[in-house]
Amino acid sequence: MAQLLYLMERKTKKEEESRWSDREIKIGISNKPKLRLNGSGQVNDSIPGKVVILATWKCEDARKLEKYLHKHFELYNFIPKRAGKGGGKTEWFRLKNSQVRECKGLIRMHIKGGSKTNRELISITVFWSLVALVALAFLLNFN
Repeated sequence: MAQLLYLMERKTKKEEESRWSDREIKIGISNKPKLRLNGSGQVNDSIPGKVVILATWKCEDARKLEKYLHKHFELYNFIPKRAGKGGGKTEWFRLKNSQVRECKGLIRMHIKGGSKTNRELISITVFWSLVALVALAFLLNFN
């Protein structure tokens, strides 16, 4: 049975102050993400701040894809302060906008084309990394 892979985001005051700040993104799977978000003892009860669902995708091998994304973004993993039971402590990542787009692209590519090889996944990662570097160089040249 297919599960839903989801991206949730915690909105904070800090995030509202600067459009350049990292986004706090939860990558997870559930059959009912809305219940996962708002059910008793679930994410919104367990994590300070307002958490919203960014997107969901129906996926036959959601657990495998979730594991891949957690590994791919593991350097950006963090545990939210005061995260209680049900908050998905190990599923939170501080990502830049370009990394959120990369994550969504990896998910869409996986679902559209089935499982991709590591070479194909790496080429997408390299592409988005280059996009981020070009944007950074562009910004630095104008400051």
